[in-house]
Amino acid sequence: MSDTKNQSKVDGLTIVRFFAALGVFFDHYGAELLKNAPFPIRNLLDRGSAGVLLFFILSGFLLVMVYAPRHPDGKVNKKKFFVARFARVYPAYLLALVLAIPFMMLWVKSVGWGPNLNLPLFIASKFSMTDYWYSRAFEPDTSASWLQQGWSLTCEGIFYILFPFALPLLMRVRGLGLGALFLGALGWVTLSGLLIDTNALAYQTVFGHFSINPILRLGDFVLGMAAAKAMLDNKEFCQRHVNKVPWIIASVVLYQALTPELQADTPWFATLRLAYVLLICAVGVGFVAPGAPSTPSKTRSFLILLGEASYGLYLIQSVVADSLRVFALRFLHIPQDRWISWPGFTLMLVCAVAASIAMHKFFETPVRLAIQKRLS
Repeated sequence: MSDTKNQSKVDGLTIVRFFAALGVFFDHYGAELLKNAPFPIRNLLDRGSAGVLLFFILSGFLLVMVYAPRHPDGKVNKKKFFVARFARVYPAYLLALVLAIPFMMLWVKSVGWGPNLNLPLFIASKFSMTDYWYSRAFEPDTSASWLQQGWSLTCEGIFYILFPFALPLLMRVRGLGLGALFLGALGWVTLSGLLIDTNALAYQTVFGHFSINPILRLGDFVLGMAAAKAMLDNKEFCQRHVNKVPWIIASVVLYQALTPELQADTPWFATLRLAYVLLICAVGVGFVAPGAPSTPSKTRSFLILLGEASYGLYLIQSVVADSLRVFALRFLHIPQDRWISWPGFTLMLVCAVAASIAMHKFFETPVRLAIQKRLS
C-alpha cells in the first residue's frame, strides 16, 4: 500500500480522535455551563469519560487495522513497534508534564503534597508514565494535582506492551471465536464498572479507582481489536454496506444525544461501548471499503489537522486553561468564577486548540521522526 492510500484510510478515524478530545475538554471546563442546557446538547458534548473510552477502543482498532494487513501471522517486529509507540506518546507527555510543574507547585503551596505521599515515588511514577499505580491507587484525589490525565496513559502503555504478543493470537481467531472474544471483553469491562460503589473513590488498594484501572480497562482495547479483525475478515460485507456509513454515524450521534448520561457503574454503560464500536467501524470502513464517503477537501483537511493535534489537546488543556486563569487573576484581576461563562470557555478552547496544533507541528512530529530515525 502506498503512504497516500494508508493516510486516506486513517483520516476518518483521526477526525474522530478530535471529537473525543473535545468531549474531555467540555467535561473538564464546560460542565457547569451545560448544566442548564437542553439534555440532548448536554449529552452530546459533556461526555468526558466517554471520550477516554472512545480513545481506548480506537487505539485497539487502529493498531490491528494498521499492523494486521502487513503481518498476516501477527508477528510484529517488537523493537520497531515499541520505538514507534514510545516516539508517538512519551515526548509529548514529557513536555506536558514539565509545562504543568508550575501549576502543580501552586497546588502544593495551597493545599500541600497530600497525606503520607512518598515524594520520590510520586515523581518517579509521573515521569515513568505509571502514575496510576501510585498516585491514583494509593493516594486517590489527595496527592498533588499534576497532569492527572496521565492515568489514561498508564492504560495505553500496558496495552502497547501487550499488543505485539496479543496480535499473533488474535490472527488465529475467526467466526464464533471472535464473537466470543468480543462479548467476553464487553462483559469484562462491564463487570469491572459494576464493581464501583459509593465508596469507590475512597478505596486505597492496588485496584484504586475501578473504572480507570489499567488491567480492568484492557477490555476496551480488546473490543477495538476484535472489531477490527472482524472487519478484515469480512471485507465483502463491508464493501456491500459502505453506503450506509452516514446513517450509522448519524444514528450513534443521535443515540448519545438522546440517551440520559450513562455512568460506568450501570449495566447500560455497555450500550455506549457498543455504540462507539459501531461508530469506529463505520468511520473506519475505508480500511476495507475504499468507496466510503468523505467530507469536502478543505473541511476534511482542517478536521484531520485537529485530529492529529488531539493528543496534544488532551495533554495540555489544563496547562493552557490554568495559564489563562492565573494570568487573568494576577494581571487583569479577573476572578476565577468569571471563567465559568461562554466567552471564557470559548477563549480557553481556542487557545488550547491553537497550542495543540503548534505542539503537533513544531514538537510532536519532528521529535517523533527524529527518535524513530535514530532508534530504528
